[in-house]
Amino acid sequence: MTLPFPQISPVTIEIANFLIVNLTNLLNTEQMWTIMNDDTTTSKDITTKFMLHIDIPICLLNDDLPSNQTFLQQQTSATIILINDTDSQKLHLIVKKLMRFEMYNSRVETVFVITSKVEDQNFLSDYLKIIWSYGIIRYLVAFFDGNIKSFSYNPFRNEIREVLTHGEKPEFPNYLTNLEGYTLKVAMFMQWPRVQRRKGKLIGPDVMLLENLARLLNASLSIVETSKSDSYSGAYRSVLSSQSDLCFVKYFFVYGEFPNAEYTDPYELNYVDVYVPNARPLPTYLTVFMVFNSLKWITIGLTFLTVLVSFKILSTKSDRNKIWSYCDIFMIMLCLTLGIPLKRLDKYPRVLKILLLPYIVMIFIFVVDFRSHLLNRFQFTSYQKGITTLQELAESGIPLYTFVNKTTSIPKELKEQYHIYPNLEFVSSRKTNGTRFAFALPFLWRRNIPMKPGTRPLEYHSIHETLMKGFGIYMFRKNSPYVEKFNQLMVNIRQFGLSSSKAIIGVSDPHFNNKNSTNDEHRKLTMSEVLSVFFILTIGLLLSTITFIFEVYMQK
Repeated sequence: MTLPFPQISPVTIEIANFLIVNLTNLLNTEQMWTIMNDDTTTSKDITTKFMLHIDIPICLLNDDLPSNQTFLQQQTSATIILINDTDSQKLHLIVKKLMRFEMYNSRVETVFVITSKVEDQNFLSDYLKIIWSYGIIRYLVAFFDGNIKSFSYNPFRNEIREVLTHGEKPEFPNYLTNLEGYTLKVAMFMQWPRVQRRKGKLIGPDVMLLENLARLLNASLSIVETSKSDSYSGAYRSVLSSQSDLCFVKYFFVYGEFPNAEYTDPYELNYVDVYVPNARPLPTYLTVFMVFNSLKWITIGLTFLTVLVSFKILSTKSDRNKIWSYCDIFMIMLCLTLGIPLKRLDKYPRVLKILLLPYIVMIFIFVVDFRSHLLNRFQFTSYQKGITTLQELAESGIPLYTFVNKTTSIPKELKEQYHIYPNLEFVSSRKTNGTRFAFALPFLWRRNIPMKPGTRPLEYHSIHETLMKGFGIYMFRKNSPYVEKFNQLMVNIRQFGLSSSKAIIGVSDPHFNNKNSTNDEHRKLTMSEVLSVFFILTIGLLLSTITFIFEVYMQK
């Protein structure tokens, strides 16, 4: 296609043909275009003729030029910048002006077209570096040098590449797929338990996640450690001053907390768990009666009485010569219950054998069940009923301490009990005075009540209900070229399970979000724990001795 532009120079005609023919083939014609020029006469002429000869919706970013007022979709609109000069200072001003337009997206296709004839290409290196420094990724610089030429820039190799020769279809680069070993600088401070120091090196789930991201980008990782006291403010200042490329923000920060910053989409970490004081353990001798629930004990007692009374009635009717006392019948029932064999059972009347047979079978089942559960009681400690829900915590009235300053997410029942402290030292300070309290901590593994003797006794355990969800986002300076790529990588990490964070691998149920692990260390049994076991054994020995004495008495 050749346009009749007799009043315009041949260079301008060549540029116009380039825009209409080559860029139409390059860009999706269903997308809307944005055109911005530097207000020179040549650029205005090209813009006007361009709008007349192409049917794609166009929006002009210059206020003094006529516009068709087409609504521009920011995410899909390609942009053409017309510049009449190769001066780098002028390019700075034009790109800054471009960045001020809300409708412009620095991560879509952008073509910088120099509308004047270029005598040499010495300016090109500075031009390409300046554009990249503003976070524009997918861009080309085109100009007329006898022929239309187009160039892109790989910042990680510091390499200029010609991507368009005359008559060929151009392509936009996307160098963020391979950073060629580029060192990503990440602002981070030591924040237990997600980031901690071991042997002079920062480790933890957050560091592992960053290492996975760097590996996917073929980049190396350099941690710019900021002061822990500065928290995210120090990391934010490091990013804005270009000392770091990004920082990792968690603990429920939301968009807008820091100006001039961009964030990736939040992904879910684990949760803020509420830790409540353990209930008092039950005495060991009481746990014997807790082997069965009340319904089983009532069933056993009623069955025992029913068989006892039935035995008395049937024995009287079946054999009037022998009178069975309640004491004799009780001892028979007790021997059967304890598993002691009865002598001369074959001489009992048939009706009594039929009565005792179902009782023997039932008692055998209950005895096996009792003994197996009794051994379990010897191994694990039982506790009184403690706090298990947030509602019970609210009804208890004990204070709830945390350093998560997000009161809007707290249930209204806990508002008066919710106290915010600046760091974790409130736990140790409150323990010293012996007061009962609860605390909320994010990003920890759940801890159950330690049930097994010989393990480290924990004073607090987490309940199943969670106080609030936790999220993590990566923060960049505004117009950073890495934001969109990191969003894409986080999707890949979530899909393939490359992170140790539970929410990253898709677990959404707070009740099963964390491992129910106590992480207790084994130690020797204390004297009180040993004596409690011997107490139960002594009681069993006494009962067996009494039963044996009664058995000897009955044989006389």
